[in-house]
Amino acid sequence: MCQSLHDLDEKQLNGRLVCLRGSDEQCLKQISKSGLQLSIIGFNCDYTPFAMVRDERMEQYCIQHNIECVKSKFDYTLLPLDSVMNGSDQPYSMFTPFYNKLMSEHASKIQRVDTTPFHVDRMFFENGKKYLAKYIIDPISLMNGSTTSNTGASLVRSTEAGGRAEGLKKITGIKTMIDYKQVRDFLGRDKTSHLSPHLKFGTVSIREAWHTAVQALGSDHALVRQFVWREFYSMLIYHHPRLVQGQLNVFRATKDEKPKLNAPFQAKFDKFKWKWDSKHYELFKQGQTGVPLVDAAVRCLNATGWCHNRARLVAGSFLVKVLGVDWREGERWYATVAVDYDVANNSGGWLWVSGQGADAQPFFRMFNPYRQSQKFD
Repeated sequence: MCQSLHDLDEKQLNGRLVCLRGSDEQCLKQISKSGLQLSIIGFNCDYTPFAMVRDERMEQYCIQHNIECVKSKFDYTLLPLDSVMNGSDQPYSMFTPFYNKLMSEHASKIQRVDTTPFHVDRMFFENGKKYLAKYIIDPISLMNGSTTSNTGASLVRSTEAGGRAEGLKKITGIKTMIDYKQVRDFLGRDKTSHLSPHLKFGTVSIREAWHTAVQALGSDHALVRQFVWREFYSMLIYHHPRLVQGQLNVFRATKDEKPKLNAPFQAKFDKFKWKWDSKHYELFKQGQTGVPLVDAAVRCLNATGWCHNRARLVAGSFLVKVLGVDWREGERWYATVAVDYDVANNSGGWLWVSGQGADAQPFFRMFNPYRQSQKFD
């Protein structure tokens, strides 16, 4: 993220990006105190429960201060998330019917991305730097400074480089992924796209990746199908916000108000009682379980912020179905260490391995980590 912010500099937009640290409210107060007059606030809409509250508050701020609010809708996904519905005009709960409907009736509607550069008056940036000089921070300094995040978790030195140029390298790399379906699960070869951090932070668009893959590899290619999985998980939390309702705890009126937990998709698991040994969980997070593939996956994630998808599934399955740890604990932990953390993908993945999600692996099945090692490592 810090590298991607640093990339948005004067070489791109004829000026310098002004980076402020704090919540939206804190940053807006800094701008107000500086004397800089805002005329427009623009942002891409997000679809998580937290983001919807945040965006609504921003809109209200704009109304109260006579500022024009400009927002785009559903820029983070292939399509608006209410586009692909079943015959009863209800959201899908199974992936394959969703995939078939999207590919047969909606794929042609996925828009191409306009990457034409636009000019921004240098005076705009000069005024911003003048008024906000004492508040501006260099995003790279955030990466090189503190070793812990505001959650107390250790900051990861990611092997994934940020910025638009790096994202475009990954887009170009799609064209070479002809045999992706055959090799994607082999851990040593690492033939996956590594697009996830760039899609998360917007250095490239999911629609750029989609059109590149369809044109180079064909619409029935396995990588294209993975893009639809991303869309499916996003659609699920848009229509079923209770899946990530724990996000809203930051908006609790008082600390005495009972915090919400992210809910399983399958209501029959709502009252499922989890019981686990906290020492075992801590050893898991350190990569010290004694199971080679599980430990390698966790150590890789801790060291680099990234982990092969097959290894993530094996480690997640082990945590939930062998150690008996509540999948929400794993979901929360991944959010603090994965450089490509995405709310929908993280939710969907953990619900899938727990057997409590939509179109999930049955709760009584698990990945055998030793057999997975033999097959893929």
